[in-house]
Amino acid sequence: ARVSGNARVYGDAWVSGNAGVSGNARVYGDARVSGEGALLTLGPIGSRNDLLTIHADAKLGVRYTTGCFTGSREEFVKAVMDTHPLSSKYRTQYQMAVALAEVLVVPCVLDEEVK
Repeated sequence: ARVSGNARVYGDAWVSGNAGVSGNARVYGDARVSGEGALLTLGPIGSRNDLLTIHADAKLGVRYTTGCFTGSREEFVKAVMDTHPLSSKYRTQYQMAVALAEVLVVPCVLDEEVK
């Protein structure tokens, strides 16, 4: 595992295997990062030009964190829909991020759960 740049791993979180955490990523709480692709950080994104971090989580399966929001995919999608109108470019950005996470992060989480 690799942690580099300004990245931090703290609390009960762990990084293992061939995983890497870099840039300004923060992995904390009950987060698990293992293998390849179990962490996705995008940004600047959204109306606040913040980072969006999507990663494996022992309690939620996959956790979405940006600004003061942290929660499940369903909670994140609802928050985006409640905050940004249908025609908003920010809503589109977040929807694309969720779609990318479905390809890059979710399969890694499912692989870990099978093991």
